[in-house]
Amino acid sequence: MDEPIDINNPNDYAKIDELTAQGLLDRDAVLYKLTRRICKFGVIKSESELPHLRRTFDSLAVQENGTKTLTQTGFLSFLESTGFLPPSMRDTGALVYRSLLYLSQYPFHQPIPDSLTYMGLIRALAWTMAWRTRPIHEACRWSRTRSPADSRRQLFQSFATGRDGKSVPFDAEYAKAQAQRRAFDFACASHDSLTCIFPKTNYDDHGDEMFHDILDVLFSIQPQIIWLAPPPRDCFRATARKLAGDERLPDLSIPQDQFRAIVKLLVMASIRGPTVPVEELIDLDHVVDCMVNRAIQRPDIGITWDMYDQAARNGMIPRIKTTL
Repeated sequence: MDEPIDINNPNDYAKIDELTAQGLLDRDAVLYKLTRRICKFGVIKSESELPHLRRTFDSLAVQENGTKTLTQTGFLSFLESTGFLPPSMRDTGALVYRSLLYLSQYPFHQPIPDSLTYMGLIRALAWTMAWRTRPIHEACRWSRTRSPADSRRQLFQSFATGRDGKSVPFDAEYAKAQAQRRAFDFACASHDSLTCIFPKTNYDDHGDEMFHDILDVLFSIQPQIIWLAPPPRDCFRATARKLAGDERLPDLSIPQDQFRAIVKLLVMASIRGPTVPVEELIDLDHVVDCMVNRAIQRPDIGITWDMYDQAARNGMIPRIKTTL
């Protein structure tokens, strides 16, 4: 039986203080290390996908203050040119772009950048491929194994522009119980038995799942020496509190009209050819309504995380497909 994790070892906190003093746990440094891990583990394949992504980015990017960035205008023009985005759904394309902006600075929530750098685009696209990103987070006895719900929640958060959850009565104990259930639910994942042996809840008195996302990342990006045990994930709580914003997961929501537009775009992209007009997709709106209505539990507010997750677990929400 494994020995209990010691989170009171002063040497661990001394190591974290040293990393902090070196700036290695600052927001930008964390995002840089995440990009390195994404490339190291081949989330975006270095030989076949990264060169194509680089060429596409360079062809679309503009210079802003000496840095090349992909603006919303360039992104939407590209989607239209590939046939993914019909001109009539340009506003929906803007929602997809905003989603990528959010994912580019995950696990942080604010401020959302105005445009995408190349490294930001790598991070954003990587997080849309949940089946590839598992190695990015260290799963071990000093940390936790992330469950499929974590990937579903990332996508939800990236589209959550509303705060209608504030109007829903909040029960902290219920929220903690639901988080624990999701943290231990690997039923819909293609995980092997060795990768599911470190599940732990990611909601406690220190913070909800969004706070624990930062904990997961801080543990994973720390420099590690192979023969030394790293400071445990829980030792990074003070650092995570400094990096976390004021957002609370239960407050977030996706406005119903935006949710419907996103689902329609994703369904349409999965069933039509690039040259098939939207108008020729018979019963498309009916199909979309059937999917969206499963997530709507109150007509007067947007889709909260609980509503979204129930629909997603039932297979009613299509996943984003990487198109770049």
